[in-house]
Amino acid sequence: MDMPESPEERPLLVAGGEAESLSAGLDGAPMPAVKVKVEAWLVEASGREKWITTDDPARYGGLGYSITPLVPQNEVPRAVSAAVTQVREEMLARHAADLRLLATIVKRLRTVLSEGYEYDDKKIRTDLVQWGLIEPASPARGQMIDTPEGRRLASVLELEWFLTKIKWATS
Repeated sequence: MDMPESPEERPLLVAGGEAESLSAGLDGAPMPAVKVKVEAWLVEASGREKWITTDDPARYGGLGYSITPLVPQNEVPRAVSAAVTQVREEMLARHAADLRLLATIVKRLRTVLSEGYEYDDKKIRTDLVQWGLIEPASPARGQMIDTPEGRRLASVLELEWFLTKIKWATS
């Protein structure tokens, strides 16, 4: 069964279904797991036909088809609000963890300066491993292996450098 292309003609719900976790959004973008009542699924073969099914869509996912959950219209605002709240809480927790890490690093550097410690490469590597910024198995010399936290913090500096280059180009 082909789906109408215009949003006004597209049905939002189909009979049947049970409470499911909405884990993928439109275009396969990941969304938080929010409990919603999924009535049906829109299954789309890449560049080909589309159809609605009330069957278990997992078999289509294994074949590489795009699967979009269809929920009752009155459920959409609650599901979106819950997803936004969940993402916001996760981002606030991650931001708080980044700030704690930054405070730990600053405290260590202030201690090194105030006590006049020698701070060699081995100690720096040990601290970076302890703070979770690089892998413990990284080689003693050469490239360090970043953890997800280390990559995230490194990307902040890359974005800052990119912003500086844009300011230079526009001034």
